[in-house]
Amino acid sequence: SLASSVFIPYCTGDLHAGDVVRSYDVNGATRMIHHVGGLNVDAALARLRTGLPEPAIVWVLGSSAGGYGATLNLPQIHAVFPNAQVHVLADCSPLLTPAGTLYSEWQAAWHMRMPTPCKDCTTRFGAIIDALATAYPSSRIGLLAFAQDTTIGQYFGYDGPSEQTALGALLSTSYQHPSTHAFVASGTMHTMLGNVSGTQASDGTQLSTWLAEWILGLPSWQNTK
Repeated sequence: SLASSVFIPYCTGDLHAGDVVRSYDVNGATRMIHHVGGLNVDAALARLRTGLPEPAIVWVLGSSAGGYGATLNLPQIHAVFPNAQVHVLADCSPLLTPAGTLYSEWQAAWHMRMPTPCKDCTTRFGAIIDALATAYPSSRIGLLAFAQDTTIGQYFGYDGPSEQTALGALLSTSYQHPSTHAFVASGTMHTMLGNVSGTQASDGTQLSTWLAEWILGLPSWQNTK
């Protein structure tokens, strides 16, 4: 069967979710930053709508910031391909609520797009997963995560132990839906898809096995322990 691969690059600093241009003072000079990651995704999807035949299945994968983009833009992808199966895999992109006031600062700076309706999305980042699972129950939403990912910890304002606690809270709430499951490995590394054959979860599950179950939608696709 025919398949197409599309890559959307990242250069907007807004987790692919912004739609605003901001002015910043950097060392006494004014810099205009285009936080338009969401608009860039919209432009790519508009091109795909006219350039591709109607697909039967759409796999949306992203690593690091790309995993957030894959997740946060699920409503837009569904709107463009309403008759397709759409499934998401976020590689080391957990929707932890950032420490302190960082989450509200992101939203204000980027004009961050949220799924609607979602009453808790502006206060708890993981609520986005709950909203998506409710709106699109047939979409499998998978997460790969290291328990104390140093890159994620720095970005979200956590040290290793507090990040692991925040990840546990996210998994116990937002990844208990039939369509949302996570693969968690111990360690401080960042991103897994570059080493599928050599990665296993804390309970011994092989990443290659878990990914195959996600792809095929098997009943055995579950959270690793």
